[in-house]
Amino acid sequence: MNEPAPPPFQTALASLLARSRYAILLAVIAMVAVAIGLFGLAIALAARDLADAYRDLANGEFDATEVKVNFLQTVTIVLKAVVFYLIGTGLFSLFIGPLPMPAAGRIDSLTDLEVKIIGVIVVILGTSFLERFGSQGDAGDSLLSAGALTVAVVGLAIFQLIIRRDEAGARERR
Repeated sequence: MNEPAPPPFQTALASLLARSRYAILLAVIAMVAVAIGLFGLAIALAARDLADAYRDLANGEFDATEVKVNFLQTVTIVLKAVVFYLIGTGLFSLFIGPLPMPAAGRIDSLTDLEVKIIGVIVVILGTSFLERFGSQGDAGDSLLSAGALTVAVVGLAIFQLIIRRDEAGARERR
C-alpha cells in the first residue's frame, strides 16, 4: 500500500534542510584558504632559511642546530596546513559530495576525519618538541616538555583507539 504523502510544509522544510548543507561551503572555503596561506608561508620561510643557511655557511657562521630548529618550524607550519586542508576537504566530502582523492586523503566518515587529524596533531606535537629540544639548553625544561608530550600523545592515542573501536562496532550492527 502507498503511504500518504507528507504535508506540503514538511516537504518544503525537508527540501530547505537538505539544501542548507551547502552552508558548510563557507567553512570549507575558510579552511582551504588557511591551508593555502600556511603552505605559502612555509615556502617563504623555507626559502628564507635556505638563503640564511647558505649565507652563514659562506661566512663561516653556520650553526647546524639553528638550521635544524628553523626547518622544524617550517615542518610544523606545513603540518598545520595539512590539518586545515584535511578539515576543509573532509567537511566537503562529508556534507557536499565525494572528492577524487588518493586513499590516504579520502574521508568517508567523521571518524575518518578525526583519526586523520589526530594523527597529524601527534606529528605536530613531536616536531614541536624536537624544535624546542633543539633550542633549549636546560635539561629540566626538556624533561618537562617530554613528559607533557607523552601525556598528550597517550591521551590522543587512547581517544583514537576508542573512536576506531566504536566505529567498528557501529559497522557490525549495520
